[in-house]
Amino acid sequence: MNKVIILGNLTRDPELKEFDGGNSLAKFGLAVNRTWKNKDGETQEKTTFVDVNVWGAAAGNCAKYLEKGRKVLVEGRLEMETWESKEGEKRSKHSINAENVQFLGGKNEDGGTPSEKSGKSKPKKKEPVVDDDFDEEVPF
Repeated sequence: MNKVIILGNLTRDPELKEFDGGNSLAKFGLAVNRTWKNKDGETQEKTTFVDVNVWGAAAGNCAKYLEKGRKVLVEGRLEMETWESKEGEKRSKHSINAENVQFLGGKNEDGGTPSEKSGKSKPKKKEPVVDDDFDEEVPF
């Protein structure tokens, strides 16, 4: 069984590639932190960086709504990518082919979603509703 579930923060904005035939691919990096105490009781921390590939309609959603720093939960398959460098050296790295991406961390402080990079302006704060016809006498 090849199943990975990982929680982390985006290290960069997703890059979207669209292919002939309508298929899309979004690529982004995740930083995953691990904290523990060593034998002396000192807190230790290590960050692991993982590349994530998201295909299809989910790729478009990732590109539209995610941005650097956003927390996500990714479920998918671990894969080994191999290639040859310009110098002719063989290179490889692990990445995750995502099957499910859950956006976490919520909205910006003003109630809007991250949208500056998509060209949309942030929604303005809602003004309180004032009803001028309100009767001053309350029956309780």
